[in-house]
Amino acid sequence: MQSIKKLLVIFLILFISPQVVLGKTTNSLQEQVKGLQQLEGFFDLYWNADKGQLLLRIDQMNEPFIYQSSMPRGVGSNDLGLDRGQLGDTKVVKFFRSGPKVLLIEQNLGYRANSDDANEQAAVESSFAQSVIWGFTVVASQDSA
Repeated sequence: MQSIKKLLVIFLILFISPQVVLGKTTNSLQEQVKGLQQLEGFFDLYWNADKGQLLLRIDQMNEPFIYQSSMPRGVGSNDLGLDRGQLGDTKVVKFFRSGPKVLLIEQNLGYRANSDDANEQAAVESSFAQSVIWGFTVVASQDSA
């Protein structure tokens, strides 16, 4: 049952194609978001209704933050437990730039080195994988991003 929930959530996410704008808004980035509806928040979003395109502005890379997913709509009366307003898992994530993509990476906090020894911390980090939750296409960037 849990795997069905995960597959349905992944299926629903695939219908959305978010892209990112990196860095603070400058003249070149202004061109990319000119005329788009700006949605201010923890991360600013820009909505292009004509293209059905959502742009996300990332001001800082590699900074952890809390990510909470939810299901704003359910699938009616069902045995799957996919009810409207249901919260998903809370995760600690960060954005990481990899070539033409920005990855949203979930940090693995289930295994930690509880010491100040850098070698021990590196061993734990390399032994227990992090998860890529999403990959975004970069549509505009600034060198400092």
